[in-house]
Amino acid sequence: MRFVLLHYHILKNAGSTVEEILYQNFRDRLLRYDIPNRDEEVTQAHLVSLLEEHPGVSAFSSHQIYYPVPQAPGFLFFSLCFLRDPLDRIRSIYDYFRDKPSEGDPISELAARAGLGEFTGHLVREYPWMVNDVQVNMLSNGVVNDQPKGLEDLERATERMLATSFLGVVDCFNKSLIAGQHSLRTVFPNLDCGQAPVNVSGGMGSPVAARIEKFRAACDTSTWSELVRMNQMDQELLKRARAEIDRRFQQAGDGEKKLYALSHRIQQLETHRAATEGSGSPPQDSPAPPEPLTLLEKARRLTPAIPHLRALGHVFDAEFYLAHNPDVKAAGANPLVHYLLHGAKEDRKPHPLFEPNYYFNQCPEARAAGANPLIHFLESKPGEWCNPHMLFDCAAYVRAHADAARTNPLLHHLLNPRPQGGHGDL
Repeated sequence: MRFVLLHYHILKNAGSTVEEILYQNFRDRLLRYDIPNRDEEVTQAHLVSLLEEHPGVSAFSSHQIYYPVPQAPGFLFFSLCFLRDPLDRIRSIYDYFRDKPSEGDPISELAARAGLGEFTGHLVREYPWMVNDVQVNMLSNGVVNDQPKGLEDLERATERMLATSFLGVVDCFNKSLIAGQHSLRTVFPNLDCGQAPVNVSGGMGSPVAARIEKFRAACDTSTWSELVRMNQMDQELLKRARAEIDRRFQQAGDGEKKLYALSHRIQQLETHRAATEGSGSPPQDSPAPPEPLTLLEKARRLTPAIPHLRALGHVFDAEFYLAHNPDVKAAGANPLVHYLLHGAKEDRKPHPLFEPNYYFNQCPEARAAGANPLIHFLESKPGEWCNPHMLFDCAAYVRAHADAARTNPLLHHLLNPRPQGGHGDL
């Protein structure tokens, strides 16, 4: 089983800095891939083919992969995506093409000959799909050159945003890095997100509100009003994404301390880079990352501290989980991976006979420790089990089935189905 981190590189959403972070971590195990025609798509079949051609790749970045997150035999994909204020993003696209013109690209050529206001008005009239809730459309529909149809697109985009393994928002970039690194710690334990920004557009030194106000002043009233109207769903998606980043940041623990340390480190890297560029000395790369983890080590990282890895697969009910969590199914997420990275923290049930809140009420120390309740249950020593469900009495089950005392009662029950009757025999 290969674990692959997929970077959904939305244009001007801090993607270059994210790619640099991935490069410093993965080096030749990062594959950056784009098709020359910007409107083409890297399909799931194409993606899998590329990964099979590059068996050492653990991270993949492209402007042309689209949601939902793919599923393919032999692979577990983890999504990485940054969102941005849609108005600030449009302004940044203009600055980008002014700084780095692309010959033959009509948008680049428009930016070269027009002011910001004229550029924006032309996009609103002639290329509305480039400025109309672009991020909602990309997450919800996974297509380009199209526009969202209604609120159902916003809800689908929200579900996929919440299921994103490493979620980011540009205007809370460092908090996003801390939250993302924490979310992926069991799968990519050596991931280090300390990296100075690269390919930053002009004006980024000022606050978002100041940049947007300057943008508004450059546009005529009708263009600006239409642009704001066309991005209402993107703004709502961004609001929800910021709230999710705050939630994940708090879960990382010692957030403010980590934020200070990361900010200080990035400042040092920027100072070093400026001094290196000024001296004419070639920049120094970070040390090469460690070799990829073995399959067994990946499994152990994904299910930390479980000595009997198969137990989780027997007790976790993937069909039940998807049926009771339609957002996970709609997002195309792997149910077990979603449960391990997100679901357990959200008190989602992994099996009909495992009720997290009921379990935590009996084992408050497990909740206090921030433990995954199912893993805590499977790790408990014989005779120390808390009941997983109000209808499953571990002690009564062991009294009725003496051989269950050597293993976990619920696991024994699932592997040895018996006729109904008695405590725990469901």
